[in-house]
Amino acid sequence: MIVIPLMSLVLLLGFLGSMGLMLIRPAGISMLYGCGYILDFFELLCKGTEQLPGRRLTTGRPGVVGIILYYVISAIVVFWYRKQKEVCEEVKDVHLMPGTGLRLILLAAGIFALVMNCPAFRHTGLEITFLDVGQGDCAFVRTEDGRTCLIDGGSSDTKKVGRYQIEPFLKCRGVGRLDYVFVSHGDLDHINGLEELLERQQEGITIGCMVLPEQKLWDEKLEQLYELATFNGIRVVTIQKGQEISWEDVTLTCLEPCAERFKEASGEISGNAASMVLELQYGELKVLFTGDVEGEGEDILTEDMKEDCTVLKVAHHGSRNSTSEAFLKKSEPRLAIISAGRENRYGHPHVETIERLTAEGCSILNTAECGAITLRQTGKEVVNLRIIQYNRFYEKFE
Repeated sequence: MIVIPLMSLVLLLGFLGSMGLMLIRPAGISMLYGCGYILDFFELLCKGTEQLPGRRLTTGRPGVVGIILYYVISAIVVFWYRKQKEVCEEVKDVHLMPGTGLRLILLAAGIFALVMNCPAFRHTGLEITFLDVGQGDCAFVRTEDGRTCLIDGGSSDTKKVGRYQIEPFLKCRGVGRLDYVFVSHGDLDHINGLEELLERQQEGITIGCMVLPEQKLWDEKLEQLYELATFNGIRVVTIQKGQEISWEDVTLTCLEPCAERFKEASGEISGNAASMVLELQYGELKVLFTGDVEGEGEDILTEDMKEDCTVLKVAHHGSRNSTSEAFLKKSEPRLAIISAGRENRYGHPHVETIERLTAEGCSILNTAECGAITLRQTGKEVVNLRIIQYNRFYEKFE
C-alpha cells in the first residue's frame, strides 16, 4: 500500500537526478537525496515489520495429500465461478453472483487442509532426527507436545552447515524456534553450525535457551560461543551431572561430565573426554547422545551407568578410541547411529568400532550411507519405534 506507489516516484527522481547532474548539478543532487530518503524510509519500514509478533509462520513442507486436496478444491472453486459468470452474462446481470460466500468457505477449507497437513501441525509422538551434516554431529528432537531441541550442530567438511543444512531442515520440518540447544563440547565439528544459527537470529531459527556443560569444563571455543549467544540476546545456562529437563513424558538427563569426578581420577579436564552425555527417555525408549566422549570420560560414564539404552549415538563418529567393549556390555544398545562424512579423511567409522558393535548384536546405521536418520516413537513401547531414512534433501526413502 505504501511501497508500490512510491516506487514510481523513486524511479522518476532517480532518472531526473541522474540527468540533472549533467545539466544543473545542485538540482540533480537534491533529487537523488530525495530518492535516498524514500529508500531509507523503505528500509525503516521493513525493519519495523520484522519486530511485529507473528511476522513469520514456519509451517514446513506440506504433505502430498494436503497439496492434492488444496488444488482439487481450488479447481472446483474456479470452475464454479466461471460457470456462474457465464450464466450471469447471459442474463446481462454480472452483479448477480450467488454462492460467493460458499466459494470463499471452500477456498478457506483448501488453505486450511494445506496448512494442517504441514509438519508444524501434524507431528505425532516423539521425533528424533540425526542430520546428515557430513563429518560432524547434529541431532534434532521434537516431543509430542511440540517442544524442540537441537543437540550439537557442526561439520568439518560441509561449508556453512548451519545456514544451508541445519536451518533448511528445521524449516522443512516446520520449526521456526528451538526451545533448547545443547552443546556437548567445543570442537568446531559440533558447534560451527550453531554459531551460524546464533548470528542469524533476526532472519533464521530463533533459539530460546542454550545449554552448556558446567563452566569449569569450558575451553576457549565454548567461551566464544557463550559470548556470541549472550551478544545475540540468548539465555545461556549450564547443566551438571544428574540434572534433567522434563517435557510431559520425555526426560532429558545429563549423565556426564562431572568436573569433580575428573579431578578425583586424574586432576585433568580435557576436550573429548569431557563431552556432555545426555540420556533421553520416553516410555521404554532410551536414547544416549554421547558427543565425542572417549578415554577417561567414557570409563567414568561406564562405571556410573545404571541402565542400558535402546539407541546409541556412537561417540566421536565411530572412532576406535571410543565405544569400548566394556561400555557396550554395560549399555547394551539395540541400534547404533553413526554420524560421519562420506569418505572422510579420518577413516570414520573405524573397523574396530564396527566390529565391537556387531559383536554385541547391535544394528548399525551410518549417516554417510543412509543420509539423515529419523526415529519416530508413537507409543511408550519400543515395538512402536519407526526408523525412517532420508537423502540429503530430506526426501524420504524408507
